[in-house]
Formats: sequence, structure tokens, C-alpha cells
Amino acid sequence: MAIRTAESEAESSQHSSNSLLHPQNVDSDWGDEDLVVSDDDGESSSENDEWDVCAVPRIFTTEGVRRLFKVEKTLRVGGNHRPSFEYFGCVVEVPLSWDVSKALADLSDDKLVERDLTLSLRYEPPSPKFKRQCPHYTSYRLKVSRGTDFIYSTRGMDKQLTCNRRAMVAVWGNLEIAFKEDIDLSTFLAALKYVEVSELKAIPERTNQDTTPTLPPPGVVPSQPRTAWAEQLWPTTPRARGMAIAVVVACLAAAVVTVPRRVFRFP
Repeated sequence: MAIRTAESEAESSQHSSNSLLHPQNVDSDWGDEDLVVSDDDGESSSENDEWDVCAVPRIFTTEGVRRLFKVEKTLRVGGNHRPSFEYFGCVVEVPLSWDVSKALADLSDDKLVERDLTLSLRYEPPSPKFKRQCPHYTSYRLKVSRGTDFIYSTRGMDKQLTCNRRAMVAVWGNLEIAFKEDIDLSTFLAALKYVEVSELKAIPERTNQDTTPTLPPPGVVPSQPRTAWAEQLWPTTPRARGMAIAVVVACLAAAVVTVPRRVFRFP
């Protein structure tokens, strides 16, 4: 996801003890309505409104901690060329090696992180600025709020999404959504566009290495970790690197073949 520090007007808002991190009081984009499946295009965004981030809430999977947004109610699903989704639910923590056969409803209360949250996902046509600075992301805007308290907003989601229909879980970068019913996941996947979707038979186990937050700043491509063979091929300590260079130089010196000179005689 591509993020940026919030504007000064977001920083001047007061802190609420019932919110995740530094909420703002703003008008909600959608009212509290029942499930609506529509084909409207939604609203277009301004080119200058690329990122509007207050602070990263405890909704994402981070290093050593795996979190899921547990959908309790589907508020809105919009299709056509500008998909939009709105869900009401809570955030729970699960083990890194979470067993897909274990129902989310069986999780103990001490795994509950946050409750009464509204998660909004909406596609916004990318501006030239977004295409230039975030070529590796699709132009979806993510918003998190509690009631009328705005908490977090960012634009730019991964272009790949994996899901498991048995577990009813969709993994979108470091955002993991656990749906209440299979029909909710099916509706979500049917309306989703501009994203490559793949299905898994089992949710892969996460480790401390692959739960590192994937939230680079705008225009910065996340660095790829070195593979194991590359680490073994090139030593990491200065002493080991010096010894490796000395061995290479010695091998090159031993491989030098002296070519005999040819004597040319002219009549």
C-alpha cells in the first residue's frame, strides 16, 4: 500500500479514547444502510487527494502479529467499473500458523483487538500522478472509521489477492478479511476488479519474515529480501569478504597462462 503523512488539518483533530489512533470527525461517505448491491460508478476523486493518512491502525498484519478484519455485517457492495465495499466488524489476532479448520467464532475474547469498525474499500480512477508514483499498486482507497469518527485512509492496494473459500478469508497484501458467510466472499470476489485473484486450498502459514508491513511510502517499491543461496554465496562480515576476495585473486593468478612469443624473421 502507498501511504503518506496526513495533512495539517488531520493533525489538528482531537484524540478520542474510544478510537484506534488519532481519529477525525468527518462526514461519513455512506449512511448506515442495509446491504445494497448496485452497479453505480460511485464518486470520482481529486488528483490532489492521492493519500490521506492519519496513522496506521491495528487492522493490518504486521511483523510477528497476524490480524484479521472479521466481517460481522455487509453494509454495501457496488459493482460496475468502480467497485466499492463497506463492511462492519472487528479486528482479531490469530496465531501465525492459524489453522484453517478452526472457526473464527471459536476464538477467545482475549484475541479481540478492536470492535465496532467500518472498513471501506473503493476503486478510484488513477490519476497520472498515482500511475507515476505507484506503478505497482491498484487504485483502491481504504478507509477505517468507528461511527462518525474517521480513523485512517490510504490509497493504493496490492494488485494480487488470494482467497480461501473454505475458510472464507481473503488476503490482500497485509490486509486479511474474514467473511461471515460464503455468499459474502463470493459477492466480494464477483464485484472486485483490477485485481488478480487466486484461490488457495489452505491459508499459508505466516512467519516473522513474511509478516513485515508492506506499506512503502509513495513511489517507493518495497525491497526484496535476499535469497538463501545469495547469502551463502557472498559473505556478510568484512573478514569473510576479504578472505573470499583473496581466494578469488589467488585462483585467477594460478589460472594465468603465459603465451610464448613468436619470433618473426623477415628475409
